[in-house]
Amino acid sequence: MGQRVVEELSSLFLAEIANPQTRHALEAASVVRRVTLPILSALLPNASPQDAQERIRTLPFVQPERDGLHIHDAVREAIAATLRADNPQQYHAYRRSAYRHFTTELRGAPASDLWRYTADLLYVLENPGVREAFFPSGGLEYAVEPARSQDARAILEIIERHENSVSARHLRRWWSEAPETFAVARDRKGCVAGFYFVFDPKGVQGRLCREDPVTSGWMNHLEGQPMPRQQRALFLRRWLSADSGEAPSAVQAACWVDVKRKYLELRPNLRRVYLTLRDLEPYAAAAEKLGFRVLKEASVPVGGDCYHSAMLDFGPSSVDGWLAQLVAAELGVEEDGVLDCAARELALDGRRVALTRLEFGVMEFLHQRAGEAVPRSSLLANVWEQSYEGGGNVVDVVIRALRKKLGDKASLIETVHGFGYRLRK
Repeated sequence: MGQRVVEELSSLFLAEIANPQTRHALEAASVVRRVTLPILSALLPNASPQDAQERIRTLPFVQPERDGLHIHDAVREAIAATLRADNPQQYHAYRRSAYRHFTTELRGAPASDLWRYTADLLYVLENPGVREAFFPSGGLEYAVEPARSQDARAILEIIERHENSVSARHLRRWWSEAPETFAVARDRKGCVAGFYFVFDPKGVQGRLCREDPVTSGWMNHLEGQPMPRQQRALFLRRWLSADSGEAPSAVQAACWVDVKRKYLELRPNLRRVYLTLRDLEPYAAAAEKLGFRVLKEASVPVGGDCYHSAMLDFGPSSVDGWLAQLVAAELGVEEDGVLDCAARELALDGRRVALTRLEFGVMEFLHQRAGEAVPRSSLLANVWEQSYEGGGNVVDVVIRALRKKLGDKASLIETVHGFGYRLRK
């Protein structure tokens, strides 16, 4: 029934478009979030992007916005669904072209435009588990904003309702000493329906993290496995809704959307996210697809309940590199046929070559900036541990090892004399 309705809607939208070039341009544009000349050039390499844009602009269901042309959601989704059903190869080809365009744009985009290209890249994702985890559909009825002092009573009542006495004591202390880390979800009447709190451990008093058994475990993990220089971590200490506690809900969905905004604000320096749950099962499938892993050594008993910890490491290229890998995995894209990011291996003419942690870190960092000259100092700052104080020659050692493993493709890594290295596209 649903598919028939979609097909009928698509037919209605396309019925009066007799020109095949206009129909072709509209189908291509239906797989992306917005329409611009560079995007059309990537999707339709054999057509004039100016001509395609003008054809789309004249359609009654297309609205010009500041960041490009926007096709009405219902029209775009109906046309994309029909294209996917009728011509899956063409639909997949458009998505792959869009992925390559957006990942290229992300490498050189100014900070003010990063969110736009990230949203474009996210739109290419189809996996419902991943899309729902990043932009949940159920949270639109709640507004999330920084907590205010007058929210104390509601926050403390939610804590008392869902936490045991020992855990509640720790959460009350966080609210008392670090209220700026809290955000609340308000319903349409302005009432607090839930809250979460998240922070960079470097931005709060060390004793707070050390005296809370959950965050103390995270601090121990950070010390045992230091992050690369200049990169940061986020501690998502707790989220609770008034009705459902930590369980999935529309309130939790709204909070997660807000957390993802923080991800984007902190790139390119955000490296890890830590979180805790009493019950991992409802989130396990989505968390695994996103790359979270359970930290058994950081799971602790608090007042008779076990609080499990999980951590997501975005990798040397932060949030954007992580998103690009998610999309690439969904589309079956192996960039340049050399690096398989998911397997952390080189893929060379049908054979697989394992990489050490540092080799993978250097290769991934170069890979995300393919075609660009990358200074040794950037590799040191983003791949090596914070405690490392040596010179750039350690980078040269890893590069030599990578070239040896690349074999007859060693020339892909070029030396930029007096500066650093470049991975050829």
